[in-house]
Amino acid sequence: MPDQTVTGLDEFIGFLDGSPAQMEQSMHVGLFAGAQLIEATARANCPVHLGELRNTIHTSVTEKGSEVVATVSAGGTAPDGTPVWYAHIIEYTGAAPHDITGKNGGDVAFGGHAYPVVHHPGMKAHPFLRPAVDANEVAAIGLIDQQIEAALQNTR
Repeated sequence: MPDQTVTGLDEFIGFLDGSPAQMEQSMHVGLFAGAQLIEATARANCPVHLGELRNTIHTSVTEKGSEVVATVSAGGTAPDGTPVWYAHIIEYTGAAPHDITGKNGGDVAFGGHAYPVVHHPGMKAHPFLRPAVDANEVAAIGLIDQQIEAALQNTR
């Protein structure tokens, strides 16, 4: 059998060695960009009078085992330290009319005044996160595709 000469083998092996890291980085960047698009729409959809809730909407990208996962979440603690525990109520159920009483017999501060009881008139749900996903799903996937395509182009 005659001797064969293969050219470009070092470059090909370098491509194979670097591809997984480049693809993973592209996936991170694309997922983050797509999730930020959803985040921006969720912030715009969030009721105006719920500034604390709007300030808790944020994007993260993490690795869970072999998967890269993007998350847009709402609730938790606002940047000013205010606990925001009601995101799920605004998104899914709303609230029935109810009375709010102070803890341990204390008053409830509302509008610069203190009251022993404040009546909440109730409210309908105001979905802000799911509609943001629905409105941006295709565009978010497109951003991921763009990043992966750019990484493939850079490796050729």
